[in-house]
Amino acid sequence: MRAPPLPVVGLDWRFRVSPSGLHGLGLFAEHAFAAGDVVTALSGQIVTIADVAAIREAAAHRVPHDLLEHFLMECNYIGGVYLLARPLRTVYGYINHSRHPNCEIRGVAENGSLHVAAATDIHIGDEFTLDYRREELPREYLTGHGSTYL
Repeated sequence: MRAPPLPVVGLDWRFRVSPSGLHGLGLFAEHAFAAGDVVTALSGQIVTIADVAAIREAAAHRVPHDLLEHFLMECNYIGGVYLLARPLRTVYGYINHSRHPNCEIRGVAENGSLHVAAATDIHIGDEFTLDYRREELPREYLTGHGSTYL
């Protein structure tokens, strides 16, 4: 039996999580954004890919798989071997991939956060999308799970 979805962290009146025509659930606008507007800042902890792999491996023996997929699964690749990782799922983890995105990630700030900015005007009801290929994805991601939809 599959575990029910866990609540997400960081609910915000400007967004809603709903079924997506792209993939599973998506993040949709409840507020309009003009091209160039900062939609949000993504924060987290800067860790290595190897650190996250070790944590996942250790947790896999203690946490049921259906629950594990909700933890340690939200991150942004920020160069080489580093990730900006969030331990709990946030609404921003529902931003789906598109080759024609309406959002873009802007560089790592001094505090380690990334800005998600509107690349085009975003209207109420539009789904937020990013082109995941614009992150510095590791080869394992590109040839593994990511190869199915990128």
